[in-house]
Amino acid sequence: MKASKRQPGTIISSFKKDNELVEICKKIKKHGYEIFASGGTYKYLSENGVEAKDLTEITNIHDVQDGRVKTLSPIIYEAILRKGPLKNDNPLKSIEMVYVDLYPFPEFGNFDENIELIDIGGITLLRAAAKNSKYVVPFIDANDISNYLDNGDEKFRKKMAKKVFSFTSFYDSIIARSIDIEDESDKRTFPVHDKISLRYGENPQDLGNIYKVGDSGLLDFEIFTNKKGLGFNNYYDTYIAMAAISKSKGPACSVVKHGNPIGVCEAVNIETAFENAIKTDELSSFGGIFCFNRPLSNEFLMKLSERFFEVLILPELDEEMVPKIFEKRKNLRIMVGDIKNVDFTRSFRGFDNMILENVIVDDKINIDIKVQCKAEDKERYGGDMVFGLNIIRTYTSNSMILVKNKNVVGAGFGMPNRVEALKRAIEQAGENAKDSVLISDGFLPFTDSVDLAAEAGIALLLQPGGSLADKKVIKRAIELGIGMVFTGKRYFRH
Repeated sequence: MKASKRQPGTIISSFKKDNELVEICKKIKKHGYEIFASGGTYKYLSENGVEAKDLTEITNIHDVQDGRVKTLSPIIYEAILRKGPLKNDNPLKSIEMVYVDLYPFPEFGNFDENIELIDIGGITLLRAAAKNSKYVVPFIDANDISNYLDNGDEKFRKKMAKKVFSFTSFYDSIIARSIDIEDESDKRTFPVHDKISLRYGENPQDLGNIYKVGDSGLLDFEIFTNKKGLGFNNYYDTYIAMAAISKSKGPACSVVKHGNPIGVCEAVNIETAFENAIKTDELSSFGGIFCFNRPLSNEFLMKLSERFFEVLILPELDEEMVPKIFEKRKNLRIMVGDIKNVDFTRSFRGFDNMILENVIVDDKINIDIKVQCKAEDKERYGGDMVFGLNIIRTYTSNSMILVKNKNVVGAGFGMPNRVEALKRAIEQAGENAKDSVLISDGFLPFTDSVDLAAEAGIALLLQPGGSLADKKVIKRAIELGIGMVFTGKRYFRH
């Protein structure tokens, strides 16, 4: 008499015990599979009318180390890692599927506080099944089980293996990140927990994606769109716009175009801040990014919508105003959220299969620094000094900006040399250059910038210092009667 084919089996171990688990197990049973479940999962399924077998009784592993050891048994792994049909009497030798819902270690949790949520048995089950996906299919998503039962094939098995290894890598990386000590390892992974496909990359013919690698405040902003979503360049520009006013204590507005602020102002009220920010370069503000750190009145919002701009960033918004704004600006995007939740200290840049990381270790502005001449100016211009130093880091180097009454009245940036940057800033500022504060992102290697500043009537010049020409530059500033402060910090952004 010919032996009947052994009924295929499924191992189930789930942290979440809900109706979704019950329903997928019922479907598994309908397709003729036996279910072998770990202790708590077995109990839950039995109580909810799903026939299953208890893995604890098969492995004879009961309460070991308060439940830390449940599925770590040679009986289980012999069945999962088999290289072909098992010829012995292993009760699990027909296992074809493994479904595990891991302990939910929090993405931004603390290691010591969540140590019992580090899954050992579950992640081992998944890795073993993924390794042997030729015979055993691993699952972390109940929907995938349903798809496999309906029309799974060898390609689908490998797809599940890849999905599991990607997830277990992510799972381990968030645990590693939770250990609060400096990581000196030369091998590490970033826990990428979201991929967002963009309309295109820097250009329409390019592909663009966002990979979320941390608890990013910017991606948590609520976005209102009408016809099109935010693009690759939009995200970068919004980040710069937020960074430009992230340190402002009073009402502030920034206007950004092509990765650089073209107007930034902090004023007594948000309307004045906007008006002054626009005056710096009103022509270039066309099609730019407008960012505010205070709510706007509905009346001002409607007035603002008369202008053309790509993105509007606000701390809060009356949602009833959205359709009214879109009537006037059909392609506008609106972002609503708290700038304080965005991390401006860490940035990444990648090319040629590399990732460059920059971390701002000390972002505090200290004006108790070396005053090279005219010490009384430090108190008089202190507010503009701090305001300008907080903003200069958002411009691409070489950059020179002129600040007057907490308003950027002139800016030169992205220039091949500092003198050209200063010429542009002075030309843009016009009469406002007089009695303004000049901030340079790098040191002055020659006296030519001092000559230009004095000629324009600039009152005070801030620079990092550290050039071989420092003594000559200081001497020239004294001769021309212009104040000079060495900050001791360089603020390049390339």
